[in-house]
Amino acid sequence: MELDYTYWKDDGWYVGHLDEYPEYTTQGETFEEFEDMLRSLYEDILGLSLTN
Repeated sequence: MELDYTYWKDDGWYVGHLDEYPEYTTQGETFEEFEDMLRSLYEDILGLSLTN
């Protein structure tokens, strides 16, 4: 499953949102952490876990 997202760097942090849910933003110190946070955010929005 692919999710489209938008991100930018702000003071060394990766900040962004899922394109379907621009009102919810997240961030990470590394790009990998940012992607993990996006997955977690998506799971929270859907109310389910994609990793189980």
